[in-house]
Amino acid sequence: RRKNRAEHKQLNERYQIRETYLIARAIMPVYYMNSAIKVVIIFINWAYVANILPHSVTEGMYLSLSEISCGLTATMFLLHHVRLRSKLDGILGR
Repeated sequence: RRKNRAEHKQLNERYQIRETYLIARAIMPVYYMNSAIKVVIIFINWAYVANILPHSVTEGMYLSLSEISCGLTATMFLLHHVRLRSKLDGILGR
């Protein structure tokens, strides 16, 4: 009985390690994309502070990029995570 429990514990630990690895691999492209968008937002803010662009333009660009970032973050994570993508396909009936 103890041996069975130990085997079950090892399987659970392996599953958790594998799931953590899959999440880390799925989130890497999301981090890169998000970082690139944040760098663009920093340059937009710099352009406003340096009086290169007016406030209305920089505000519109900032809000648009922030909303695009939110949508792409969720979409990219779902596309790159195999198990979540298969569950989403099941929910959507594909």
